[in-house]
Amino acid sequence: MTGSEAIDQRTTVLYRAVMPAERASIEREGRFTVIKGIETKYFATTERGASTYAALATWAFGDGPFTIYRTSIPSGLITETMRVLVDGVISTLVIPGEMLHCLSPPELLGLSP
Repeated sequence: MTGSEAIDQRTTVLYRAVMPAERASIEREGRFTVIKGIETKYFATTERGASTYAALATWAFGDGPFTIYRTSIPSGLITETMRVLVDGVISTLVIPGEMLHCLSPPELLGLSP
């Protein structure tokens, strides 16, 4: 196989803070899914970013409790338009619903502090 024929197998690790309903869905389905009316999901690029989001959402909206999951996506699928900063500080990838099947199975890390 030549260099141009090689498949890029690098992945980018992502983290997501989820509330109980989404956690139940993940446990039931074994993957991230979308619900009607929600076209995308936001994934922090660090565990700290996901925990920061959970803390901010708890403080601002009373949301929670949150559980943090880790997953990954093939790096070659990431485009610049998917990269955003949430709350000006949390490096995040916005994954369209039709790409969620490209994510590795979610790995439960635990409750967010």
